[in-house]
Amino acid sequence: KQERDSEAGLKKLFLRDFQAGAKRHAALVVHQRALNATRTSLTSLQGRLRAAESHLETTKGHLEERIRGLGLFLQRLAHLALAPTAEVPNLMKALPAEVTSKSLPKAAPAAQPAPVVAAPAAK
Repeated sequence: KQERDSEAGLKKLFLRDFQAGAKRHAALVVHQRALNATRTSLTSLQGRLRAAESHLETTKGHLEERIRGLGLFLQRLAHLALAPTAEVPNLMKALPAEVTSKSLPKAAPAAQPAPVVAAPAAK
């Protein structure tokens, strides 16, 4: 009888520990699924952020080109403004009719790219 009681006690302890382990395992599986979903979401976000960064870098390059072109035009314009009157007609011919950038990104369909600065009309 004592042997059966001991065996029953051990079986009871085993079942209790087994059930606790099964519950812990189930909780860990749920947690792992949540972590996997979070990782998938963050990986997707990372891809979108990298694409946005690339787009911004391209836009930065285009804007730098536009600023440089505008700076060169303003340099010529300043030279024209400070030039002796006799040189003005030749300098006017050297100025472009308008300042544009051929490498600008496509604008939204509603807005058409306009010249940045128009040269003064020759007199």
